[in-house]
Amino acid sequence: MQKTEKKEYKVTFGSLLSNDKFGFIRSGTVKLHVNFLEYNGKKAWSFSSRLLIFLGLTILPLVLFGFGFGFVPALLIIFYFCATDDFLRIEYSKIGMLNRKGKIIKFNAIHPETKKARNGVLKLKSEEYAIELEHLIQNKMA
Repeated sequence: MQKTEKKEYKVTFGSLLSNDKFGFIRSGTVKLHVNFLEYNGKKAWSFSSRLLIFLGLTILPLVLFGFGFGFVPALLIIFYFCATDDFLRIEYSKIGMLNRKGKIIKFNAIHPETKKARNGVLKLKSEEYAIELEHLIQNKMA
């Protein structure tokens, strides 16, 4: 019988200076399963979708009505509303370099859908949680 061990951590995807390249934004959770790491949270829409909405909010009304929605409000709307709930499962065998600095954990992994290397950035509530999560992932990678 397979062990069903699960451990969950509340995280912020990305940090002030680096983005999570798996597409997740704001806050969510990371769950440790037996064979994989699971991201749960808001995932940003594709760049082309966000660009189309930005142009629709700014340029289109300007051309049609002579006034447009401001650039800053349009960007805020895109940031808050152009994201959907999603999850992603990353196998431990696909996780490469894992580093922790303070409350921030950075790692490289192969994206399960695109099969390309991506950088993950997780910011935890405290350094103690970051140390614990780092050790648990390292143990699962071994």
